[in-house]
Amino acid sequence: MRDSGVNIPPHLHQFCKMTFPSVISKLKNDLLDWKNLHLAWLSCIAVVKTNDLPETNYLCQLQPVWTPKTALEEIQVVAAAFIQDSRGSSK
Repeated sequence: MRDSGVNIPPHLHQFCKMTFPSVISKLKNDLLDWKNLHLAWLSCIAVVKTNDLPETNYLCQLQPVWTPKTALEEIQVVAAAFIQDSRGSSK
């Protein structure tokens, strides 16, 4: 079943296993596209804040189960790496 762009499995315990890997993969691909633009450090923060976090936040609020800490940590690592890489390339 699919609702609001999210696959909903028949059993709730499968929800995080089905949903978060695809969300994190989409986040990585999206940030890779933005990385090719060679944005300034503050612009990269704005990209994460306005483009990627609202989608992730929506998913976390939509789901009927708690968001696993590991998924949130992985999202944080991906976003921080994107921002840090842009900071290093502007020097």
